[in-house]
Parts: sequence; structure tokens; C-alpha cells
Amino acid sequence: VQAKAQAELDAKVSATCPPNFDNHPQLPYIEAILSEVLRWNPVMPMGICLEVHYLFFIQVLPIIVAILQDEEDYPNPIVFKAKQFIPGDGKEPQPHPLAVFGFGRCICPGHYLMLNSTWIAIASMVATLSISKAMDSEGSILELSDTFTGGFLRSVLLC
Repeated sequence: VQAKAQAELDAKVSATCPPNFDNHPQLPYIEAILSEVLRWNPVMPMGICLEVHYLFFIQVLPIIVAILQDEEDYPNPIVFKAKQFIPGDGKEPQPHPLAVFGFGRCICPGHYLMLNSTWIAIASMVATLSISKAMDSEGSILELSDTFTGGFLRSVLLC
């Protein structure tokens, strides 16, 4: 994923200046990485929405992780596949995982800020860093945990 994103950046962005928002349309793979990060492991697996109808409070709790990991929409959902968000070879790209921000009037008002700031962070990191697995003091590669905590907010489970 990182090598493909770096190749896209090298081909479409000048090496003398960092990526900026003007480069956004030229970098579909970076956008696909962002979409897959949102879909693959949403930070908040359950949304919250409170609505009032005829003086009754109705609490809606959509299970975001179930929507974004539905096998009909996203085949093999536990595998990180950014390329599924890129159209090509006569196939339609997967829908953007906007469900992570909520729905209707209960949508997160800062979702555009999050999308743009995360996109520029990913583009900047890909342009300036080469990320690899950590090593211990003896030079052995440390494997990362792919287990996440349950509950309202998710994070990597530290062993």
C-alpha cells in the first residue's frame, strides 16, 4: 500500500514541494487509502443519534461497523484493500464509507474537517516517511497486534 501510494505521489507531485489540496484530484490512491481506513476499522463502531418525534425521544443506535463490514458491499471485509475504492476495468468503486460520520441531521458536523485533515496527513506522511515494522534490541521484527478493543471507542489491544 505504502509503495503504491509513494509511486503515485512521485509521478504526480513535484519532489520540491510537499503535497497540498490542489493535488487532491491527482491522487486517487491516497483518497482510497483514507476511505479504506475509515471502512476497515471505524473508531466509533456504534453511532449515536437522538431524535424527537411528537414529544417522544427516540434513540437510534446504528451499528456502524456492521454497515461498513457487510460482505455484500465489501467482499472479505477484514482485509485492508484500498484499491476497492478506485474505479477501473469496468467495475464500479465501492461506496465511500460516510456512514462512519452518522446519518441525516445527526451527521458529525466536523466530517469535512476530518476528511481533509486526514487526507493531507496521509499524503504528507507518504511523501516524507517510509514506515516499517519495529525491531527489538536484537534486530527481530516485532509483530503488531491486529486485535482491537470492543466498546464505544475502539483502539489497538495492547498485550
